[in-house]
Amino acid sequence: MVKTMFSIIIPTYNRAYVLWKAVQSVLAQTELCWEVIIVNDGSTDCTLRLLEEFSDARIRVFTTPNQGASAARNYGVKLAQSPFIAYLDSDNIWHPNFLETMRGAIEQNDGCVLWYCGQNYTCYERTANGKWLLISREAETGKQYTVDEIWRMKGADTNCMVHRREILDVVGGWDEQCRWGEDWDLFLRFFLAFPGKIKWIPHILVEYRQVFGTGADGVCAEARENVDEEIKLRRYLLQKWKHHPDFAAFKSLEKKAEDLLLMRAKVYRAVEQVIGREGETATFFSSCLLNSELRVIGFAPRQFRRDTAKSRIVWNDTVIGGLIKPNLNQKGRKENI
Repeated sequence: MVKTMFSIIIPTYNRAYVLWKAVQSVLAQTELCWEVIIVNDGSTDCTLRLLEEFSDARIRVFTTPNQGASAARNYGVKLAQSPFIAYLDSDNIWHPNFLETMRGAIEQNDGCVLWYCGQNYTCYERTANGKWLLISREAETGKQYTVDEIWRMKGADTNCMVHRREILDVVGGWDEQCRWGEDWDLFLRFFLAFPGKIKWIPHILVEYRQVFGTGADGVCAEARENVDEEIKLRRYLLQKWKHHPDFAAFKSLEKKAEDLLLMRAKVYRAVEQVIGREGETATFFSSCLLNSELRVIGFAPRQFRRDTAKSRIVWNDTVIGGLIKPNLNQKGRKENI
């Protein structure tokens, strides 16, 4: 048996409808020395039946009780047979040269322990009638992050990183209690344990997809549709790191429900004004994603409506703020909100 260089961990839960794209993106890699470990995290859909269609011997499938993506990744790494670990979430895809580029970076930077690249971030809104609307597409090239930037929650996305297998045990693995921002949490712990040994690769090699609206799945999308859940997920990271003297992101994380709702209402109203579609729900909310602070707080479009008669924003029948007009430049584009 040919020894593989990369073990690719794909955790999945009830995503047969899109998992096949992720697997095909691995099969299309120009680098051939890999194995795929798919951890079926207790799916109840046709995930296992779908995976029967892939006959490549390099693909191994394991089923576990549903415990979340971090637990599934830890499980997969324990089964890995290769010296380098990569991760691919089941709703994202790699460019064909992802592994080839990573192999070149590893060979050129042999003293490092982790390598990461950039991604295209594409956001959609799925409506109740099944229509998909492209909201935004942004090239996130990343950079060689400084310690200050990492403490402000900058870092590599899960799908963009490759690391040496043995270093995961050094930092304690993926935090299975962390269900939001877990990739930043792991990246931070790698950085603290191996300063100067993390290398940015200046290429976009990943297509990251985020879907909001009706039928959205995944922790991030679901959290932004449920403020209480979002607060809970934020609170875990806040409690874990807030006592560290360098942790500056707590000001963004430590938001009360009413703060999140009011900010999201402002975004909603601003987007309505900018796109000139008075009265529509915040289908086009993600036009604001280019604002990094709004990117952090996110918001739940389906829970908002506009009460025109009384000029106010309503969230789940609770008035949370008056209509707020955006600042527009001469070309009619949104500026600071």
